Amino acid sequence: MSAQSIGAQAELHKIQNTRGISYAGAWTKYGFHEDGFTSGLRAATSIPIPGLKVQLPFSIASPDRASGSVVTRKLGEKLFVMAESVRCVISFVVWWALGVMGAVDAPKKKIE
Repeated sequence: MSAQSIGAQAELHKIQNTRGISYAGAWTKYGFHEDGFTSGLRAATSIPIPGLKVQLPFSIASPDRASGSVVTRKLGEKLFVMAESVRCVISFVVWWALGVMGAVDAPKKKIE
């Protein structure tokens, strides 16, 4: 992404729904599937329909916003790393235990 493309994304609202055209797609943000989905929801709810107000039953949180304090984010990061470490250890222990009990067949060497 270039500075120009990011600037163009910020200006998209100026041409949205002009001449009967609504723009949507992952390209309107960072290129992820979620961005395309969110973009489609925003485009669909911005189409002017006389006598009808289309609204989402939920709010869309932008990934550009900072959520929580730095302390909360750091704590979340540490908890995530700890949970992943525990998950890895448990996975290894289960794999090892199943191997010891013979539930997981190890490759057997062919004896000739």
